[in-house]
Amino acid sequence: MKNKPKKKNVIHCVFGLVLGVVVFFCCGDKVINAYKESEDRITTSDCSIYKLEEERVVVDEEEFGNKYFLDSAMSIKAVTLNPYYGRYGYSQLHTDEEKNTYQLLEKSADVFHQSGKDATGSETTSSSETIKYTAISVPIFYDLTEAETKNAVVCFLYDHPEYFWTEGYSYFVGETTKKVLKINLACHKDYANGEQREQLRQEIEKEIEAYMDLIVGVSTDYEKELILHNALAERTSYVYGEDGKAKPDRWAHTIEGVFSENREGAVCEGYAKAFQVLLNAAGIENVYVVGKSRGQGHAWNQVKIEEEWYNVDITWNDTGDRKSYRYFNVKDSVFSTSHVPFSSTVVPKVGEWCYPTNVCTSDKYSYTNMGDTISQDKFLVGIGNVEGAKVKILNQGVVVADSSSDACDETWVASGTALRMIVDTDYTKGEQLFITIGCQGEKTTLTGNAYDEKNLAIKQQDCSFVYDFVLKEDTVVDVSVYVPIANIDLSKQKITLYGKNDKEEIKAQIFPESATTPNVSWKSSKPEVATVKNGIVKSVASGKTTIYAYAEDGTVMKKCQVTVKKPCIKINQNKKTVKVGETLKFTGELLGKEGNILWFVSNKKKASINTKTGKFKAKKAGTVWVIAECGNITKKIKIKIKK
Repeated sequence: MKNKPKKKNVIHCVFGLVLGVVVFFCCGDKVINAYKESEDRITTSDCSIYKLEEERVVVDEEEFGNKYFLDSAMSIKAVTLNPYYGRYGYSQLHTDEEKNTYQLLEKSADVFHQSGKDATGSETTSSSETIKYTAISVPIFYDLTEAETKNAVVCFLYDHPEYFWTEGYSYFVGETTKKVLKINLACHKDYANGEQREQLRQEIEKEIEAYMDLIVGVSTDYEKELILHNALAERTSYVYGEDGKAKPDRWAHTIEGVFSENREGAVCEGYAKAFQVLLNAAGIENVYVVGKSRGQGHAWNQVKIEEEWYNVDITWNDTGDRKSYRYFNVKDSVFSTSHVPFSSTVVPKVGEWCYPTNVCTSDKYSYTNMGDTISQDKFLVGIGNVEGAKVKILNQGVVVADSSSDACDETWVASGTALRMIVDTDYTKGEQLFITIGCQGEKTTLTGNAYDEKNLAIKQQDCSFVYDFVLKEDTVVDVSVYVPIANIDLSKQKITLYGKNDKEEIKAQIFPESATTPNVSWKSSKPEVATVKNGIVKSVASGKTTIYAYAEDGTVMKKCQVTVKKPCIKINQNKKTVKVGETLKFTGELLGKEGNILWFVSNKKKASINTKTGKFKAKKAGTVWVIAECGNITKKIKIKIKK
């Protein structure tokens, strides 16, 4: 292995979405072995690719359901989309069933890839000691044909070189329906141990990040492609077996051979997959291609630069210590004389089939025309004040500046570099957000909503917003997240006051509680009837008015109706009929006026009442009025006395 790039303190941004997936990890000997590696390999002294075949198992549908679904262990967890994959194979699928299957495999494989779980093993036959391992088992609950299964699985495997542990697949077919019931994705025996596989995954991702450090702040895709091409060729060696032919070990055919310190190199398959991963991580569209070169099996890439496609064979460009660009961004008229993709019309099989590739007619970005990278003036890009969020600035997936990192948060970047800002907020309860970005003397506002609990099965930890810009001058970016008030809930919708200076409080509850400025303004439509200050309503004179609670400059408003009446006395006694000799206790409430209530009766022969205490006694049958007085305010109530 040639020298590897050293790891720098750069955080590799993972784009993504938050998704939920049901993953079935198979149980014991219930798992049928995954597809086998054919012993017939296409091999020459300088290139080799695997020809792999799937395992087809015919089962009784009812028996299959009882045995293989009910005993399966189910795990639900969020899926992080890996930035190292492409979607070209997915774009070649035609039916919804193929695309659904691809997505199920993608989500399930990522869970296994990130989990550190051991693969499930089972012996292939009673006489064999060989153990085949299964990584994931995906049940199919819709009509899926065998042909659609093959298309989906092969395109998935071609698109995902980061899953270095894959070995193949098996699928179960209903004996009656002839439909596919389940797909197993196999794990190579070398990666069955979850702890060891996880250590290798982390090692590979750190190595990829070190490659990404090389293109931080680089302006054009051509320059990035060339830098990554040169670094990979300089730090990787083609590996041969004892017979002088391509190394047969599985790691040599995966990205492990390129990105692991414990491996000495790779064959063409490993070269092409490693270049595919690096281009994906750099945000450059590309395609992994398998076919023949000079009659032998081979693998290479196609790369898209400014809407034009180019052929690249990094394996043949790695000529040892001497650089070669003979097969770098070459058009078809030159490249096809030695390279022919496998047919897309035959039944898909991994290693001996290829989807339709792109037509490459341009030589604008060939090395002959463009040469080495062009030095450009550098400008400062950094992060200034940040409120309510974490911010990363990226150059096609490579972190340029990071407000959450302890590392330096500013970098010198080439003029004209396309930059992407990811603003991750802490809000998760459906808040409406306004993200203001101060960039290059201008302010830009992004709007949207945070996590909606009703629409997602798995809770996200934050809410991300994306802003793209092109660097033209020194820039320090300021970011602030504003959460506006969405609603106001008033404790009262109607109030009755009496006289002058009567008071009552209205409480306002703000939604969401995380609002940046939870302030409410109050106003009375008729201050001559009642005034309001900080929610305290105070009567002035008889009449009606409306109290308004405003927020966000009047865009959010709630109201309370207020009626102001003349001062009065409220008598707290509901009993209207008494018997001779019975006593009652009268109390009253003075509304809108200060003073003491005095009590009287209209006929002292029929009843008596204590003027101050309101103690009433019935003397004689008949009707009497009980009168409450305070100055010129009176209130009376009729009492009927029976024998």
